[in-house]
Amino acid sequence: HLLDLFVDIRGAIECITKNEYQFMKYCSDYFGYNSVQEINVSSNDEVPDCGYFIPIDETLSLMLNSQMLVSKIFENIDQQQSVVQSDGDLMFSIRDSYNGLQMDDDHLLIQLYLDDISLTNPLGSKRDRHKMSMIYFMLEDIPDRYGSKLDFIQQITVCKREKFFYDFKIN
Repeated sequence: HLLDLFVDIRGAIECITKNEYQFMKYCSDYFGYNSVQEINVSSNDEVPDCGYFIPIDETLSLMLNSQMLVSKIFENIDQQQSVVQSDGDLMFSIRDSYNGLQMDDDHLLIQLYLDDISLTNPLGSKRDRHKMSMIYFMLEDIPDRYGSKLDFIQQITVCKREKFFYDFKIN
């Protein structure tokens, strides 16, 4: 029945949108969708090249707009801190480390992930492979039962791998 519901929703959206621009506008207006921003990643003396960026502050604002999620995060922080206080050998997060103890209690911790992928165009005479780097973030303070769900892993940027690693001098 759930599949039928999604098919109905998709059909309704396709019927009311005339083009991709209209579809994106509806997604933005009704679902808080943020489209990517194209950014220049080349210097003035290079061939123009771009990457794509999703504003992390807007994404965080949308995530933390849910009062239920915010309360679950605070409950999780409190629970971890009480367990760590009862056993000094435990460390659940950076909060429990020497540097973490210097942070205020009202900070949220963000984990960044880097993933390299290969894209292939199977059509045409040239079957090129494009290596891309993707950066994601996740709030460390989200309870474990939610942490690995795709809803809580958010993409920040994508750009060509060689641009990211060689031009930005990241090893």
